[in-house]
Amino acid sequence: MPIATADQAEIRRLPVLLHRTREAFSAQFRSVFLLHDLTDPQWRVLLLIQHDPTQDISDLVRSSFLLGPSLSRILRDLAARGLIVRTPDPRDARRAFHSLTPEGEALIARVRPDFDPVYAGIAAKLDDKQVRELNQLLENLLGALRP
Repeated sequence: MPIATADQAEIRRLPVLLHRTREAFSAQFRSVFLLHDLTDPQWRVLLLIQHDPTQDISDLVRSSFLLGPSLSRILRDLAARGLIVRTPDPRDARRAFHSLTPEGEALIARVRPDFDPVYAGIAAKLDDKQVRELNQLLENLLGALRP
């Protein structure tokens, strides 16, 4: 079926541009992660746990956009570093929850300010209006793609 609302070539560019943008964006943060011996997915999981420690592994899989085996490995590694603790659900032994340890909270507090120069560098290249428009367009696209 022909695309009626947008130029076909431009629509076909979107996945590649979004992927390249994500990679370029991630590269900006990589040095911060390396400085703190973290990966992007580990950081994502730490922030998700900090935001809502009532999420079980199924919830974390959905909200982190990670595959189950990858998430399990990340949770195991973060626990081994003493950054999170696993607590079994008292009502269902098959479920478990994770929470940050004081060391995990301290790590987040140390890492967050290191992102400020990265965000400042991005802000120097895009004005407030562009950032708002880009966020709105991405929200619109995300809404359009959700089932």
